[in-house]
Amino acid sequence: MLIKCKASIPGNKIFMREIHLDPSMSLYKFHEFISREFGFSPDQMVLFNSVSPKGEIMRTFGLFDMGDGSMDSVTIENIIKHNEVGFNYIYNISMNLFIYFSIEGETEPLRRMVYPAIVAEKGSAPNQ
Repeated sequence: MLIKCKASIPGNKIFMREIHLDPSMSLYKFHEFISREFGFSPDQMVLFNSVSPKGEIMRTFGLFDMGDGSMDSVTIENIIKHNEVGFNYIYNISMNLFIYFSIEGETEPLRRMVYPAIVAEKGSAPNQ
């Protein structure tokens, strides 16, 4: 079973990505995927914030453990188990620019597909 995520940027009605990924994937591996697919520089500092159903920031994950775990020790499955409905991928910390990934449910893998995979997209990726 795969997890279906929808990527959006608050205030931007044009940008959207639907991504299917393995729930056991670490946030660090997901960060590498995002950097590659969106053309972000891999040497920039990034953070993940998990989000509650009420839209509140629950936990923060960085390259180093900031108290909630590091990106390489936390999985997508871990976020779901904590009843968090999504996460912000902060790709520009100084300007607080982020992409919100909402967890939309589960989906079946397709044959001959390598995951994670972008299965639908609209609009251009943001500049880092």
